[in-house]
Amino acid sequence: MTAIDPKQIHQTAEFQHERPLTTCRIDPRGRFVFAGAEDLNIYRWELETGEKTTLSGHESWVRGMDFSADGQWLLSAGWDGRVGWWPLGDRQPQADRLLKAHEGWVRCVRARSDGQLIATCGNDNLVKVWDAGQRETVWELAGHQRHVYSVDFHPGGRFLASSDLMGIVKVWDLQTGKETRTLDASVMTGYDKKFAADMAGSDNRNKLIGRRGADCGSWSRPLTLTLT
Repeated sequence: MTAIDPKQIHQTAEFQHERPLTTCRIDPRGRFVFAGAEDLNIYRWELETGEKTTLSGHESWVRGMDFSADGQWLLSAGWDGRVGWWPLGDRQPQADRLLKAHEGWVRCVRARSDGQLIATCGNDNLVKVWDAGQRETVWELAGHQRHVYSVDFHPGGRFLASSDLMGIVKVWDLQTGKETRTLDASVMTGYDKKFAADMAGSDNRNKLIGRRGADCGSWSRPLTLTLT
């Protein structure tokens, strides 16, 4: 892993959009940056030229993205309950498939490094593991009592970790489909019963800032995506 020197961080590009942005990722090869927006589309900017392309298909906000292990596909997680597969490098990408994955919002999508499996989670309190080639369910993992916000594969590939709204982390064995461990990480998160919003920029400020290859978060106006 390359060490990051904070003193060397500087802005390298800035891309404008008319509506607030909800998430962004840079593809593994460093050619494109993708962002979801509140107009329900995904946008792709080519880093060298700034050329902007629209990817339409989701019927609600896209709040999660990842890339297939071979770098050929963008995976999108939408609040319409669907996961999308998009040919990353096509001139005008069209969804190869928009798969109904969860009841309610899909919160996160992750691809395993060997290219064989994809994991998703959502507001139905479920974690699902998919065959990346067949795009069919391998495991449906139940155990969380609240909305599941994130999933990620262990680098070794056998285990999957998931975390929910209340900070409960579960570890799953992908050979058996069984839960192997539960951790209470609520001390690292917070839940305010009086606050119902579930989006960044509650003060209506939305600016996406990130570094090459990293996720981005919502911060402040103007509606720009800034790469550092």
